[in-house]
Order: sequence, then structure tokens, then C-alpha cells
Amino acid sequence: MPVDPVCKMMVSEDTDLKYDHEGKTYYFCNPSCLDKFKVEPRKFLEPVLEPVLPKEPVALSGKTAKLSIPISGMTCASCASTVEKALNTVPGVTSAAVNFAADKAT
Repeated sequence: MPVDPVCKMMVSEDTDLKYDHEGKTYYFCNPSCLDKFKVEPRKFLEPVLEPVLPKEPVALSGKTAKLSIPISGMTCASCASTVEKALNTVPGVTSAAVNFAADKAT
């Protein structure tokens, strides 16, 4: 099953939302993702560097802190859900919530 290059959501090949770029067909979950790709395809096709996380959780002080982190690039609620699920797997994160409308995670 193809993956939307903008939001990384799995998409059916039966969708009408597709675009040919440099001899390859890309599939999209919604018109917003397709429009963003058409404007700047290289932005979504370049490799993304993954953050380097410590192998073992690092205890800073034994206390918890609440952070508000700006998130950019989300195009739909599915993007927010994907980011939220990923944040909740990070060692040391006790709870994460992503607000699509506010472009932030807490």
C-alpha cells in the first residue's frame, strides 16, 4: 500500500488523489497533501534525519516537566495523530497530546 509522502499516511492506490513526478506516481490522503507536494515535491522526497535518542532513559532530577513544543508541517488530523503516537513512544515521555489546530504538542 502506498504512503502519502507529505503526512506518511497509508493510502489506497484506488484514490483519485495522485500525482506523477519524475516518472513515479505518488498517492495522497487528501487534497491539501497533494497541493503541498505539487508546490515543493523535493521538500517531501529528501531524506529526513532522525533524532538521536539515548539508549537508556536519562534521569534529570526525578521530577516531571510539562513542555509545549511547536509542530509544523501537519496537514490533517491524521498527521497530528501520527505525531502524537510517535511522541508517546519516546523514552521519558509520560504523556503527549498534539493539537492540530494550534500546531503544538504538550
